[in-house]
Amino acid sequence: MAEEVLSQVSNTDKRLLVSSTCHLALSAGADLKALAENPASSYNFCRTVYRMLAKTFYLKQDTLSIWEGHVIGLGYGLGAACKLKVGVESTKWSMPEHLIGLVPNSTAGYFLSKLDPSWGLYLYLSSCTLKGVDCYKTGLTTHYLEKKHLQEFISRLENGEDFTRVCDHFHSEPKEDTFYEKNNEVIQEVFGEAKSIEEVFEKLNRKPTNALAQSTLKVMNESSPLTLKVAFEGFKKLKDLSYLEAIKHEANVDLKLFTTYRSNIEQAILSRIIQKHQTKPIWAPNTLEEVTEAMVKQVIKQNIDILAS
Repeated sequence: MAEEVLSQVSNTDKRLLVSSTCHLALSAGADLKALAENPASSYNFCRTVYRMLAKTFYLKQDTLSIWEGHVIGLGYGLGAACKLKVGVESTKWSMPEHLIGLVPNSTAGYFLSKLDPSWGLYLYLSSCTLKGVDCYKTGLTTHYLEKKHLQEFISRLENGEDFTRVCDHFHSEPKEDTFYEKNNEVIQEVFGEAKSIEEVFEKLNRKPTNALAQSTLKVMNESSPLTLKVAFEGFKKLKDLSYLEAIKHEANVDLKLFTTYRSNIEQAILSRIIQKHQTKPIWAPNTLEEVTEAMVKQVIKQNIDILAS
């Protein structure tokens, strides 16, 4: 359905507004349970998703996304593909794929690699959640909107007013002391200039009294060691890739993990999403030391052009 809408929009002068009628979420991501149960569908799913994102990104007319509620996984990829991205008070952005045996995807790597390098890497590895003000501070969104203006903002967009002009009019510079400002120093220190994922862990371990360092360490210790290493190595190259090149990279990583390491994903989805357990899955491999350079290269290696006809 989304591809049909995009095809119609691309052949007209109509603008694209991406929002949700459900105020709880722009999108909570793809149906990973269905994918895990039917791994043979992963190629067609990835092809459909990445073609949709590419069409959105390259639309010539104005495109705008409103990030109400949860913005996760594919929801982030679609929202980020728009030229204008508006965070609000209820925004809860997250890319928690490492906790289910995947690497942040749907072009997350492309956009995160274009941010401040320390923050981009932190967001790519940590599975953290950001509020609307911090999405704006980090550069994930182009504008920030207070809740009291949301209805008028949407009405003026729907009435045909210029997207950029309306966004600029209602934009509000965050006034409170934000997560970004409180934690920028430690994130720069830990994630800036890190030469390996092991170094990131070492730096976090050296900060036993820092709340952010310890909460990040806890989550990363529960994450897939393989995907953390793949993400760290992949992030180095993503900053130099075009949008289409990043799509090919991320799709290949997705497909490798869905096939070669499918048991990790199945186990994590069963435990975390279906059974709602918070215990760490038994990953394969289960420690950073067990993840070899050959494993990482095999996952990152380009084999398939997902956008080819």
